[in-house]
Amino acid sequence: ANQSKIVTKLDRNGSFVGNWTPTWLTGTTGLRDLAYDGEYFYGSNADSKIYCFDVDGTLITSWSAPAPVRSIAYDEDNDAFWINNWAEDLLLVDRSGNTLYTISTPPSLYGSAWEKEYSGTPTLWIFTGTSSGGPCQVEKYFDLYDGGINMGIQHQVSDDFDPTGIAGGLFFTDEWSPGNGTLGGIIQFSNNTLFGYEIIKEVNTPPEAPTITGPDTGDAGTAYLFTFNAVDPDGDDVRFIIDWGDGSTDTTDFVASGSDKSVSHIWTVAGNYV
Repeated sequence: ANQSKIVTKLDRNGSFVGNWTPTWLTGTTGLRDLAYDGEYFYGSNADSKIYCFDVDGTLITSWSAPAPVRSIAYDEDNDAFWINNWAEDLLLVDRSGNTLYTISTPPSLYGSAWEKEYSGTPTLWIFTGTSSGGPCQVEKYFDLYDGGINMGIQHQVSDDFDPTGIAGGLFFTDEWSPGNGTLGGIIQFSNNTLFGYEIIKEVNTPPEAPTITGPDTGDAGTAYLFTFNAVDPDGDDVRFIIDWGDGSTDTTDFVASGSDKSVSHIWTVAGNYV
């Protein structure tokens, strides 16, 4: 039988714990993607409304959204929710339904999940591939609050689990594997398949101490050129903040790790400067 509205609880081994039906939903379809803020769950049936409910299915509240809600993810930094429907804009909306940020024209997606601790920056993972017969994959966005940058496919779910499945709900948790994050989801029409990827916390290593090449004596009022170079063990771009010792500073733009950056400076008063 078609049990599209039933919400099922499972234990860590996938064994059945219990279920409930969201009788407060209108229409014939059930909840699509889910989000969790540490206290309550949130979701919708692709209606323009966000529903808040507890783990046993008791409706707490609901409010209108500015667009249909198929995918949903809780953004801890803003206490708000990323929502969208298929390939429509991703919107970050608050608990009053106001739009805070927008990511335009994403690929067609079904589920999404927000996290930042393990990626090192606010990240929105999206589960794309919504056409029947696959493929489906996980992609991710950075720079969420400045229009968003899609970093492309991170995990090819079809290749890893089922080549014929299509994208479903997506979630992130740090409770499954202590010390690591877990990005999980459900593949539609794939023999009831739940999957998970381990997300290891990214560690950023600072650049090595820079080398500074330039004159160590000169005349006040004359410009002198200095060249700076620093290597970053992670291969990240670097920039330099230079304190000239006379109360002035310069901050350079970013250059590739190990590349030279030259900056000139004039000391207007004679003296010894570090």
